[in-house]
Amino acid sequence: MAIGIGDMTVTSYINQPLQANIAVLQPDGLLESEVIASLASPDDFDRLGLERHYSLNSLRFVADFSRASRPVITVSTDDPVLEPYLSFLLELKWPEGRVLREYTVFLDLPPRRSSQSSSNSTGRGLQPFGEVSVDQYRVAPNDTLGPQNLQLTR
Repeated sequence: MAIGIGDMTVTSYINQPLQANIAVLQPDGLLESEVIASLASPDDFDRLGLERHYSLNSLRFVADFSRASRPVITVSTDDPVLEPYLSFLLELKWPEGRVLREYTVFLDLPPRRSSQSSSNSTGRGLQPFGEVSVDQYRVAPNDTLGPQNLQLTR
């Protein structure tokens, strides 16, 4: 009986605690208590030529088989992840075997709030691009500088 581990879905952003799920493939007949997910040993990292950074020790792995149609391994941290990427080696053990898989996580910046919502929350309106004052101009997206835009004064 062999099981596998699939793709990872990350639901957190940089500067936030890590929250991710890894799909467990074909766990037929296995119980959640029979599956142990953990960070691989330093020897496994060395054998595969991978660096085991000390920050990886904060990763927590929990097998969640509560939804039989979609069992997952939850990967999380308590502290925010400050680096834009994270690479680790996951070890999955069960009574009849073991599998290792390397994962690389690229963390994005959180989505920006729209200027409409930020102006409502602060009580101040933001000036749109291009409108600063009579004698100033703020460069806006898609602005170009060409001969037709220059006004020479003598």
